[in-house]
Amino acid sequence: MNVRAMADYRHWVLLSLAIALSGLVSVQTARADMFSPFLGKFEGHVDTEEGERDLTVEIVEEKRGFRVNWAARILKSDGREKERAYSVWFVKTERPGIYRSAVKPNAFGGYVPVDPMKGEPYSWVQIKGESMTMYALVVRDDGGYDMLAYKRRLTETGMHLSFSRVRDGKPLRGIEADLKRVE
Repeated sequence: MNVRAMADYRHWVLLSLAIALSGLVSVQTARADMFSPFLGKFEGHVDTEEGERDLTVEIVEEKRGFRVNWAARILKSDGREKERAYSVWFVKTERPGIYRSAVKPNAFGGYVPVDPMKGEPYSWVQIKGESMTMYALVVRDDGGYDMLAYKRRLTETGMHLSFSRVRDGKPLRGIEADLKRVE
């Protein structure tokens, strides 16, 4: 191979590498940005057959992903009051628009999903357009399962929340609520 041909070859190799790397950076940036429209704090109220609920959802950017914090203050029809709060950190996967939960540290300083066989909920998020759906699968002690789905669809004033709980394939509960963006 002569000197000119070798220089041309190196030029094409370097150009190909630069194009490949720029494409990789663009894909990673686009993937990381899929959750950006959902960042913020949202609040709302809903009346159900069981009583009233004040709902709060906060989605914040975290290292390698985002965290979903949500809370519900439930005023039961018999006057009892309950509060529940949850927080799950999600990191990107190799699949665009799919994020997995990462809530437990491993021996190498990284984070791994929980173990559903120990009754811990396995959660993941799917982002499609204006909707972010968080799924949580719980394997019960008897071997049956509960599947929870929190679909959050962006609206002009905030987000619409659709919650459903299915046990062993049978719908148990559903809640619909409109939440306003407050931050």
